[in-house]
Amino acid sequence: MELKIRKNGEVYIIDVNGEMDLYNSYKLKELVMKMLRKKCKELYY
Repeated sequence: MELKIRKNGEVYIIDVNGEMDLYNSYKLKELVMKMLRKKCKELYY
């Protein structure tokens, strides 16, 4: 699974490419939590 972040104006978008399963889903959770700690107002994935 590959995660990429892009920004469009004030909106952050996380692109998820590849297969997500129980063993690698924590990567998406960690990335979202990191973005929330940085006070991102709008986040889409």
